[in-house]
Amino acid sequence: MPAIVQKTGKIYGQPADTVTRQTLKADYITRLKGTNVQKSVFYTTSGGFSCGNLA
Repeated sequence: MPAIVQKTGKIYGQPADTVTRQTLKADYITRLKGTNVQKSVFYTTSGGFSCGNLA
């Protein structure tokens, strides 16, 4: 029986301040693998971000 393996994934969320719990507005989210940048996304005043096609 063949196995199906997912090769890519997606992260998404809504960043918040760890102290005040307020949603952060307009910033960069960067995914690292070791010290190498894999992908960066900018999110705006909506406060949400989505980053797809991640190995």
